[in-house]
Amino acid sequence: YTGGYEVSLKNYQNAPVTLETIKNHFGPEYYITSIEERFIDLFSWLNLIYQNVYIIILLMVGVAIINMSTALLVLIVEKTKMIGILKSMGISNKSLRKVFVYHGGILLFIGFAGGNILAFSIMLLQNKYQLLSLPKENYYLDSVPMHFPMTDIIILNSIAFIVCFIAMILPSLLSARISPIKAINTEI
Repeated sequence: YTGGYEVSLKNYQNAPVTLETIKNHFGPEYYITSIEERFIDLFSWLNLIYQNVYIIILLMVGVAIINMSTALLVLIVEKTKMIGILKSMGISNKSLRKVFVYHGGILLFIGFAGGNILAFSIMLLQNKYQLLSLPKENYYLDSVPMHFPMTDIIILNSIAFIVCFIAMILPSLLSARISPIKAINTEI
């Protein structure tokens, strides 16, 4: 008599196919379930956490867009005299917008690089020294495990960078609307 068998998979993505194969092989007289069916409360809780992660990421990208737009607007206001001089010398509005968008892109790149270096440093420190601990009786773990899903990180960084970069076009349009005469005469 045996209470059951547990099948471990190397790739969790194959779980539904493997479950169906085992069910077809043994038939209906055996009770065969997946880990998701057996621990439905745990997996629904994990799905709820992932939902929160997506909401937090969207909020972070929104804050990044607002911050970069504000930084670009401040840069445009600080460089009003320069804009007036360049426009009086004949620079096109498109070229002027490119200057500010490229400058904002450099700021974005520096911010993304710094953020990624900080995040990877925290993950490496946590994996090596286990700085963040958990009560083992509640979580079945004694520390917070962190892994490096590189494809997800690259995709998320790329999408966020592109969205922030595109969002900087709006404030750069303001530089094209500045009158050269008024810009040169301002005392900013």
